[in-house]
Amino acid sequence: MSSTRLADFVRETTTTTGTGAVDLDGATSPFRTFLSTIGATNQCLYTIQDDDDFETGIGTVNAGTPPTLSRNTVLESSNGDAAVSWPAGTRNVFVAMPSKVLPMLDETSIFTADQEIRSSDGGSGSGPFIVLDRDSPSPAVNDLIGGIKFRGNDAAVATFLYAMILVQILDLTAASEDSQLLLQTTVAGALATRGRIHDGLVMGAATSGDKGPGTGNFVAAYDDGVILTPYPLEAELTGSIDLQAMDDGVPDFVEPEVVERVDTGVLDEFGRRIMEERVTTPEQRTVREHLPARRLAENMDELDLANYAAKWRASGHLPALPSRAQWIAAKGKIPMGRLVQSLMEEISKQAIHDAQLHERLTALETAAPPDPGP
Repeated sequence: MSSTRLADFVRETTTTTGTGAVDLDGATSPFRTFLSTIGATNQCLYTIQDDDDFETGIGTVNAGTPPTLSRNTVLESSNGDAAVSWPAGTRNVFVAMPSKVLPMLDETSIFTADQEIRSSDGGSGSGPFIVLDRDSPSPAVNDLIGGIKFRGNDAAVATFLYAMILVQILDLTAASEDSQLLLQTTVAGALATRGRIHDGLVMGAATSGDKGPGTGNFVAAYDDGVILTPYPLEAELTGSIDLQAMDDGVPDFVEPEVVERVDTGVLDEFGRRIMEERVTTPEQRTVREHLPARRLAENMDELDLANYAAKWRASGHLPALPSRAQWIAAKGKIPMGRLVQSLMEEISKQAIHDAQLHERLTALETAAPPDPGP
């Protein structure tokens, strides 16, 4: 795919006349050619100049004998910013960054187009990087050393700060420095920290703070929003389970569409890359079912105490809970919501079995005593 490129020490001569593409007649040492640096079909920022006129613009390098440079967009020229009609003679063509394409950089630089940082390094190292360096002469614990702000307009078209990502110093001691990442979002107009990442993850107002490596401390946890329900009681009381109602409580699994910003390989009139959004993967929606409820619906005999006992004795585990083999196969990564739902099912079945035992004991207690005989 063609792209827009820059290169150093690229200069050739041309004797082409008129306003069309110019022939590239070669470079003299130490300069290099457009074809060997920019490459065929790629765009570049060019300048054409002689003793009387100049022209800067965006052009495309074309292979051939000789190679040529198409003058796609003229940015500035001695001909009122229009293409110069070059007369007979020899002039220079070179790669340069016209001032029109450079933002006026100061402490509050504003870019009005998307910016992309790209690395073509094929090695195993990471990059490119964005470095935020707070070079404080007097750093202190709790200093916020950098962050990213997300702003947008509200209904009154007023600029509003919707979210922030911040980094905070927790310990300054050399060789044992600590920090935490703060995730802030806006709720009901108020910006506040909703999550903290240090050694572990702490969400919201969870008490006791960070619980250590690989941990998460939450006020509450949900498993894909699946409703946790005591359906065994429904099965015992009505003789069946309303599977449609159970399925309705399970949200579909949705993988959002993947939209990528793609470099079109074209520059606008200011020399900025023109990017466009393309849907590379459409939304994928999977209709899900309440699998625990469906499992019990196919095993209603578990509501009977004798059948239930026979099952767990034969399998070595409670029917709704994972077996040892399933735990090993899943490497312990079984969703918390599934475990909680399975425990709720087993507790509900225990209550049903308790009721059955109570009924049997009551029947024995109220039965007439056996006739002792003569």
